[in-house]
Amino acid sequence: MSNGLYNFGREGFLDGSIDWDTDDIDIGFYIPSILYSGGITETNAKFVDEITAVDGVFRLTTHLSGKTKIDGVADANDVTIPSGFFAGFDGFSLGEFVLMKWTGSGASSRLIAHFDAGVGLPWVINQGIFTIVWPDSSSKIFKL
Repeated sequence: MSNGLYNFGREGFLDGSIDWDTDDIDIGFYIPSILYSGGITETNAKFVDEITAVDGVFRLTTHLSGKTKIDGVADANDVTIPSGFFAGFDGFSLGEFVLMKWTGSGASSRLIAHFDAGVGLPWVINQGIFTIVWPDSSSKIFKL
């Protein structure tokens, strides 16, 4: 799966269970173990727990800020991941991340979108600062 919306993420916007403006939207990084070569690309996954049940570590960032939705286009402020956020994982590569509606539990946190291509990806963890810069294109983060 390349950059795009999860099927159940699309459904969440259509049925009203995801509200871009008011819900807590977070970024999740999956750090696979050395033995696991998969990732977070299951297009039919609905909740975070469905992609984290394999061997690996899942880390959440803070909620997106400055969210907007104009003409069906989702955007938000760029996200800076602070130095030390991935302490203990030096040398691991972060090649993908997800957006989700965070509820406080992986069992009910709805997956929205998956990203594996963009500026700075893949990023090798080195305890430095990592910034996710959302595209300045017409579709920004994503377009419904």
